Amino acid sequence: MNPVESKKDVQEDIQVLAEKYLEQSQEMIVAINDVNTSQDLQDDSFLALGDHLAILFEKIETDDPKLAKKVFIAIKKRTAQKIQAADINTINKVVKVARHRLITQYRKEQRLPNRWGSLYLLTSLSEEQLHHHVTNNDISPTSTRKQLQDLLAQIKGDRASPSKWKRLVIKRQGDKDITLDDKAELEKWLAQKGWELYVPKSKIREHNVKANTLGDDA
Repeated sequence: MNPVESKKDVQEDIQVLAEKYLEQSQEMIVAINDVNTSQDLQDDSFLALGDHLAILFEKIETDDPKLAKKVFIAIKKRTAQKIQAADINTINKVVKVARHRLITQYRKEQRLPNRWGSLYLLTSLSEEQLHHHVTNNDISPTSTRKQLQDLLAQIKGDRASPSKWKRLVIKRQGDKDITLDDKAELEKWLAQKGWELYVPKSKIREHNVKANTLGDDA
């Protein structure tokens, strides 16, 4: 069989399967109609569409595991074509929300905002982070998208800040000289805390130069 024809046949099979799954899913037909009727992608109907797509993907994985991902991509593209106010990127986002295990759980428990745009922001969090901030009421059903954006920016900043502080500069009060005993005591204390005393090479060279100069003068 001609390899080009074979690839074409597979693509046709994928398209046929995609249309078949859409036509056989009454829930998807209703969900698409609801979204088109509302014309508001922040409406509950769009979240419901994502939920039905996620359920449909699980069915495809069971029925046609080898072609599941390709068929599902085709289904999402066809769904976007059937919804005047959406595109494939928007469909992908609402599906990501629907397939997020912890977001799905907290939605059922009514612990999150009920707008897909806000929920999509939360998909960037790890489950540990999401659980922490929901438990602490940093995220709640009344959280606005702006509040969530500010929270995510703060979390991102907290993750980034340690890299800015790899080293600290310390000095003795009163600019007193540091003896070898002082240095040894400081090194011991820092080691107990998981730190280490860092002396730049330039300082070591400076110290050696001074020592050699003193030795010559002597």
